[in-house]
Amino acid sequence: MFALFPSLESMIKPEQINAGCNLMILSSSLNDEFGALELALEPTDDDRTYKIVTYPNFSGSEAHYFPPANRDGTRLVTFHHHEGPLELPSHTLLSTHSAVARILHASGMAEIIDRVLEDAAEVKCLASDGSTDLQIMLPALLAC
Repeated sequence: MFALFPSLESMIKPEQINAGCNLMILSSSLNDEFGALELALEPTDDDRTYKIVTYPNFSGSEAHYFPPANRDGTRLVTFHHHEGPLELPSHTLLSTHSAVARILHASGMAEIIDRVLEDAAEVKCLASDGSTDLQIMLPALLAC
């Protein structure tokens, strides 16, 4: 990951997990969508403004909270720093999240990953005929 996104190397460390720049408050369902890479914030020319991007499996249940679309149909969100100790969400982390989401969806890998995770969640035991694909399933099961 660091080879593709070298700026992450200084940010992805255990002591950085609770840093203010790694904080963004979302509703539970939007947090799930963001974590599943069905919702992303794509960077714009302004480091504080992002294009809201949704992907095919985005439920849309809370899209009515999004800002209205502009003339070209783009929905933008701008973060503002108010007085206090909290930082704005990291531009680097949001840009990386957006790039990974775009790559996975463009390549079709997002659907494959979803299927593997769904299959892994359903596996209660190995198939007696030996057909359980442990090479694919084991990493998914360990990640859960």
